[in-house]
Amino acid sequence: MEFNLAGRITPKWEVFFNHTWIPSARIDESNVALAASGGGAQVKGDRPGLTPRHSGSLWTTYVVAPQWRLGVGVNYRGEQNPDGQRSVTAGSFAVMDAMVEYTVNDKTSLKLNVTNLTNKLYADTLYRGFYAPGAARAAQLTLKTRFWCKGGKGKAVERRQAGATQLSTLGSLQAMFLHLKNLLMAEEVAQMRGLLGDDAPWVDGRTSAGTQALAHKRNQQLAQTSDAAGALRPLVLAALQRDPLFFSAALPRKVFNPLFNRYSGDSNFYGAHVDGAVLRSQATGEWVRSDLSCTVFLSDPHEYDGGELLIAQPGGDQRIKLPAGDAILYPGSTVHQVTPVTRGARIASFFWVQSMVRSTEQRELLFAMDMDLLRLRQSVGESDSAVVGLTGSYHNLLRMWADA
Repeated sequence: MEFNLAGRITPKWEVFFNHTWIPSARIDESNVALAASGGGAQVKGDRPGLTPRHSGSLWTTYVVAPQWRLGVGVNYRGEQNPDGQRSVTAGSFAVMDAMVEYTVNDKTSLKLNVTNLTNKLYADTLYRGFYAPGAARAAQLTLKTRFWCKGGKGKAVERRQAGATQLSTLGSLQAMFLHLKNLLMAEEVAQMRGLLGDDAPWVDGRTSAGTQALAHKRNQQLAQTSDAAGALRPLVLAALQRDPLFFSAALPRKVFNPLFNRYSGDSNFYGAHVDGAVLRSQATGEWVRSDLSCTVFLSDPHEYDGGELLIAQPGGDQRIKLPAGDAILYPGSTVHQVTPVTRGARIASFFWVQSMVRSTEQRELLFAMDMDLLRLRQSVGESDSAVVGLTGSYHNLLRMWADA
């Protein structure tokens, strides 16, 4: 049973509350026999591991002055057993967080977040023979500003082509991310948001998580078999079909049916993880290799705090938070997470792509070659001998590498 409350008590005071109560849970069938010592894995009739009776969070913010906003919150979880250890119990805990934000102007703000304010030691992730403690007290100071960058020198390179932005770094260690601008039209975003309100058939996102991700995933997903999901999927797939840059970068062979998620209240983060290598769609029954991951943002950045897609990279983490209707395409092999949403709700669609070209390096080389050919055609025309020759080389490489 889940209780959610989010609202503005006064124009300056906001409260977000979520509580999950599972009073009774029992294993109905199990082929595990009770150990002679009474310990070991859970057996028929036991409460499943990693299933606390109570868990939730309370977060509140208050505008104390025109440019100052303060926030404080608590996350709590009741006692529970590790999966596979019926005789071991991890105690309950509550962890406090705090935030102070200063708005400089309409484009710039400064925010200090302190997590685990009391530096509490607690068992966060449980395993059969040990536990991983929760993060110690940490402070993060964030300066957020919006500006246009016309270019510059250094390692970061920004390439704009036909409404998309490719962010890359010189050097082979940095993965390519493709920012697809306006993948969805404004009216499509509005139509989709109308089906993704509080009354939509949201379910616990952990129902689709693997064992590793289970303890780190706290979000909601739209039920895949719902009418709403059936109405929304074609809109995303149609948008992909009409975007030539998506096809050039992904060279798609299969697209996992688009899913939809929401981060808000207590269901507000997804810790560091790597997507499963091969995933089975509940909607189509197809198995899809996750060569590429894609997130389509359906909430504008001003609607929520936090919620960045953070992708770990050797040259420094990439934090991505895009306007509604924009999408980010990135290699499925990367370690990534969604940072906690501390205000509002982050709604998005996400899916995976199995490419005709399995190798990330080969796929990125083909994409760069295609973009260079596009510019060459614009400058010398389609019939130029260099264009004809390089186009042939592109297709010969694709023929060599594609497994379609």
